Amino acid sequence: MSEVRRLVFMRERRDGPSSSTERRRVVKAPYDPDFSFTATPTPALLFQFSALTYNAHAIHLDPTYAREEEGYPERLVHGPLTQVFMLAGLRGYLDGKGRTGELVRSMEYRNLAPLFVGEVLRVCVREVGKGEGDGEDEVKWQLWVEGPDGGMAVKGTATTVKRRDGKGAAKL
Repeated sequence: MSEVRRLVFMRERRDGPSSSTERRRVVKAPYDPDFSFTATPTPALLFQFSALTYNAHAIHLDPTYAREEEGYPERLVHGPLTQVFMLAGLRGYLDGKGRTGELVRSMEYRNLAPLFVGEVLRVCVREVGKGEGDGEDEVKWQLWVEGPDGGMAVKGTATTVKRRDGKGAAKL
């Protein structure tokens, strides 16, 4: 397994917390998903994910810090947690179609907009094509997470392959 991270830091914030009513550009997916589910990240989930990943940054844990120091209306959902949501969506779709023998070979994603604790998000999965790689059947996927405004907050792609031994994949 390999992981490459590219961090992009936001511009300096204005004085005072931002308003959830402030306008931001909303980019909607140009297609419908084959599968989707909704989730609402809770403070407990962010706390547990922070502990699991050894990430104690206050932006995920302390609502006062998120508002007063970072200018967000609420605690920020971890970027890697949205990756877990997308992988769970892909696994749910595959399992629901009886395709338990497919494994994720690769995945890339990019956070486009912040997601906050207590807001409903929608995780979407779309199969986009098949290809051949190393003698295995490959399937390409588009994955994304929509914020409460329906705009894409996270955009990703994945590639799955069939297991050679024919056994089912591990559940997420």
